[in-house]
Amino acid sequence: MRAERSYIGIAIAEGPLVFRKSPIYALIGALLLEGALVHRAYADNLPYSVRTHAYSGWNATVNGDVRTIGMAGATVGLADTFLAAADNPSGLGMMLQGADENYVTNQVSDGHVQNPNSPMETKSLGVAVSLHPWAFSLGLVTDSREGQSYYIPNTPGLNSVTVTSREVRFGAARLLMDDKLSIGVSLNIGQGEEEIEPQSQTPGPTSVQHAYRVGATLGGMLQLHNHFLLGMSYTLPMTYNFNNGTTAPQLPGFYQPVVDPERFALGLGWVPNRNARMDFSVFAVGRSPNAALIRDDTTQIGTHVTFQPHAGVAYTFADFKNVKGTVFTGSYFEWSRLDGESNRVHATGGLEIKPYIFTVGIGTDVSSQYSNFILSVGVDLFQVLQRVKIVPIPYSPPHQGLWPSPIHLVDAGLPRPLVKDWRPQGPDMNPIHVIQKIPERTEKAVQEFKKEWNKDSATKEKEKKREKKKKEKLEKKKEKKEKLKEEKEEKKEKSDLE
Repeated sequence: MRAERSYIGIAIAEGPLVFRKSPIYALIGALLLEGALVHRAYADNLPYSVRTHAYSGWNATVNGDVRTIGMAGATVGLADTFLAAADNPSGLGMMLQGADENYVTNQVSDGHVQNPNSPMETKSLGVAVSLHPWAFSLGLVTDSREGQSYYIPNTPGLNSVTVTSREVRFGAARLLMDDKLSIGVSLNIGQGEEEIEPQSQTPGPTSVQHAYRVGATLGGMLQLHNHFLLGMSYTLPMTYNFNNGTTAPQLPGFYQPVVDPERFALGLGWVPNRNARMDFSVFAVGRSPNAALIRDDTTQIGTHVTFQPHAGVAYTFADFKNVKGTVFTGSYFEWSRLDGESNRVHATGGLEIKPYIFTVGIGTDVSSQYSNFILSVGVDLFQVLQRVKIVPIPYSPPHQGLWPSPIHLVDAGLPRPLVKDWRPQGPDMNPIHVIQKIPERTEKAVQEFKKEWNKDSATKEKEKKREKKKKEKLEKKKEKKEKLKEEKEEKKEKSDLE
């Protein structure tokens, strides 16, 4: 049971779960509060009083964790984590090692979509587990979020106008053909949300509606020679239809459909060894009929099919027993889906350091009028459980120190399907077996702790008695010495008298 990025922690843009009373949380709270004030200060005027177009439920930029963003979203030929497998669920069967869990928050500033001083926030969380030859995943993914504060014509005060699409995803993958082929499917239960919320002292009710749809993502991954992987996937389109007969008092016609376009993806991945991974993926994204931005009802989105190429690399430059360091880099070409906006080239990068049981990472994606920055600090849950002997420590090949070769073909440490002559090594790491044995191992760990505690207590008690005896011996020796001294003095006095 192995998890390359299984941790919880605090973050400016990733995984805020623990250490809620620490000083850094106070600092982060202050920064978020400041961000909220800035968000309100940069409100814009909405240039229309009646909404007539639909909204887009997908955007071409990359969201995710440090690895996904650092590798520019090039994941179709690898898909080795829950988030990466969102674009190709078959990767869970071919590339996932043991288990993976993620909780991610991104705050994106995109001047093509809305005021760059009003960042958009998306959240995703999920878990995936490999049970050879099967793999499964479950999680919540925010596909798209658009919205900021606006002054709406004929409406008093300031209102936050947002449109969000999110999905609960159930994924499954199965290996076939002696582990050379993996097929996968993800059932996507989607929710669209449209909301107008009065800000500050603005009077009026909050107007919100939800719509639901069911879709799917189909994927396949074929293992080629020398650890090359060919992945492909297709995501069905979904349209969230709201009750447009219900009027939002702040903005007539606000409840329009949210269109999530169909997507076809093709990716070529290469995993020469456990220290390096590379991927080149291309996404073909379908049309979004009659969709437009919130900020401008005349700026249409997705009037034509677009192609989005992504390329990324991950390299582990430090591989020691208690320290591991990985660097990510990549780039992607964003073929604009917005009428009147230019195409953009994005540069991405990331760094993840794992000292002992901790994980520290940074990731960035920058382009013209665009920025997405992640800073994360967390604790690796599986490392903690291994340290306290609740979860067994998996077999690990010899550590390779600094600057291991990124291109030599080596099977050791790779996922099972990529190992030519695979044989079990180390303890049984089947996740189900590991989970079943957790109560027994926990009880054993508690007993060992108590034994060690009692042993320490007994040792301390013996040491205390030893010190007491030593002290008593010194006292007796001192008394004897004083007595001899007194006797000597008495003899001397007696002799003087005589």
